[in-house]
Amino acid sequence: MSAEMTPMCDDERAASEALTSTLKSKALELGADLVGVGPVERWAQAPDQMRPDGHWPDCRNVVVVAIHHPNACVELGGIPTAYDQGPYTVQSDMNERLEYIQFHLGRWLEREGHHALTIAATNIWRFRPYKDVTRPFGPDLSDIHAAAACGLGEMGYHGLLMTPEFGTWQRFCCMMTDAPLIADPMYDGAPLCDHCGICIAKCDELCGGALAHEVNGEIVLNVGGKELRYADKNMWRCAWSEHFGLTIDDVEIPEVVTEEVILEFLAEHGRRGGVQGPCLKYCRPPHLRNGSGLKEVAEDAPANRSITERIRKMAVEARMASFAVVSAAQLHEAGIETEPHLPDCRSAVIVGMDWPADSDPSACGPAGEPCQATALGVRQTLAHMHLDIARELERFGYYTAVRTKLPADEAAAVAGMSPEDFGGRLQVSVILTQAPLQPTCASLVCHHESAPPDTMEMHQIIGEHGADLIGVAPASALDEIAEQLKAVVNEDELKINVVLSGPIHGQPEVTIKPRENARVVGPSDWIEGAESVVVLGMVYPDQNLTRAGEPPADAAGPYAFSQYQIIRDLGVDALMIARELEHRGFRAAITYDLCGTGSMTENPRFDTPDIFSNRFAAAAAGLGVIGRGGFVITPNDDVCVRYVAIVTDAPIEPTASTTEGFAPCEGCAAPCISACPVQALCGDESECAGDSCWAKRDFLRCDWAKKYALGLTHGRARARRPDHGGGHR
Repeated sequence: MSAEMTPMCDDERAASEALTSTLKSKALELGADLVGVGPVERWAQAPDQMRPDGHWPDCRNVVVVAIHHPNACVELGGIPTAYDQGPYTVQSDMNERLEYIQFHLGRWLEREGHHALTIAATNIWRFRPYKDVTRPFGPDLSDIHAAAACGLGEMGYHGLLMTPEFGTWQRFCCMMTDAPLIADPMYDGAPLCDHCGICIAKCDELCGGALAHEVNGEIVLNVGGKELRYADKNMWRCAWSEHFGLTIDDVEIPEVVTEEVILEFLAEHGRRGGVQGPCLKYCRPPHLRNGSGLKEVAEDAPANRSITERIRKMAVEARMASFAVVSAAQLHEAGIETEPHLPDCRSAVIVGMDWPADSDPSACGPAGEPCQATALGVRQTLAHMHLDIARELERFGYYTAVRTKLPADEAAAVAGMSPEDFGGRLQVSVILTQAPLQPTCASLVCHHESAPPDTMEMHQIIGEHGADLIGVAPASALDEIAEQLKAVVNEDELKINVVLSGPIHGQPEVTIKPRENARVVGPSDWIEGAESVVVLGMVYPDQNLTRAGEPPADAAGPYAFSQYQIIRDLGVDALMIARELEHRGFRAAITYDLCGTGSMTENPRFDTPDIFSNRFAAAAAGLGVIGRGGFVITPNDDVCVRYVAIVTDAPIEPTASTTEGFAPCEGCAAPCISACPVQALCGDESECAGDSCWAKRDFLRCDWAKKYALGLTHGRARARRPDHGGGHR
């Protein structure tokens, strides 16, 4: 008997209904527009590598969340050609928000005593068929199929998921869980696809013609008792423009498109750029085809002060640095035209985010390298903010667009928003809307002299969904550790850096660009007169780590997702605390690798700090101890934590250590040393600093796999490094 049919006692069902209701409420609070639940049995026809229980045998349900594409961003994208995506590029912000929602839903479920395995929102997939997956472009778990299996809608002929609320105009993200949830019924409303054929015609006209050529009938699936039908198209042809960015002008697409054809045309013609898929843009279910979606706004309509205050409140709660509204008429007087970017635009909303002087995204710290944490923090906070404001204004019936080409800095100047108020350190984003809003301009931060925040206040600053661990170490302690490290670390190895460039697809170009300023450093090298180091830690979701690479799914995607999402969120948390410190008159520098002895891990989104980054800062802050493998082990979360550090001249009370009497490596046979696939750790040589000693590590061997993603069977990876003698393998 399937889980859908298994009877529950009244108490069990009441508990499951309460959990499901709370989960859905949490999803909506985090920013979802739709949320659905489907039991694992609905994936019975999927191959093992794409089944929830293939990823995790104990999975019981899948949760899918969706965010609606702002209408104007879809309709105004792809003009004048599909390659001119314009406002449609908001999809990247939607993906980031979806991943944030699912990641924190999963963390909430873990706090409730359940487990969750979260999946990236898009395009971490296998390009080629693999084992039971016979088609190319196989995701770990298909968002589209999952949305259908969770009752959110049905498949259209084009293969996109259509919902009654938005048609094709939304994006999805999945999570698997063992939580006992109540499944949603399969969609059983009016048909959403009436085979009007517009997707076929528009794809043939504007894209690669994947719905008109090389179509082998239909794929028919039975999911939860409902038949799903969609075109059996050639996925390589579908990806011609949308994924690989190949041009359709002045070239004749071959009758049969394969991977080899794609690579051949890329080598000859290069990449023009991705497109807005016309199947998504022009598809509208029958009940959504009438009307333009525009709200009638009288020319002399007064400013809506209520909505203005509502979105201003959103900016305050998101800790934006500044908020402004300027009318389209004011922009016109300044020579900035809104009409090409949003017809009938009445107002522009501008939001800004600042950053500390010592944490500049372009260059900071002793090595003068870009501050990845600041860049990620500013990007994510602004992306969430302008997306949320656009969606809120649309809920009131006003066309609203973001990611337009209207010059943001010029619009901010017209509104009276000056980067000089923030030392020139202000990034702004513009939201164009038909809503008649009340012109205003305000700084949302207060610069004042005050005591630095304690750990309780820092928890309040980062909020409910922030870092799991906060510790504070004296800067002097880490300066002492840095001096000791200089005796054991080969600084020449820290300078070695290989950069991959070249085309997105195809043969990469390899360049050696040494990090000339790389060396062992301490807090005083970051900020003169450094007093304290604040360390934030975030814990990996258990199943994303435990099930990484496990059969039958053999998936690394969920682990890669948790890696980059943790780093994103830590960047936001650190930015918020560092800004607060600077606003109170202190200096603050953010870093994922305070002492400079860590490295990076290859990731499909962006390279992430490795397990050795900020280990000394975390240990000095009392969050864990450095074990035999050279990485931090915590009392409650083992090695499953990543860290960010904030160096400041603020005198903050050090936190009490959580590691008294904690000796995780005592009596351990050190399997971490023997298990290293590139044999980077030495079993009989040690390095020491502070209160810790750990196995000597070969930096270049370590980077071989995790930073450069080189194969483990390559002869050079197996060869003995001559400069380490016979004892290091």
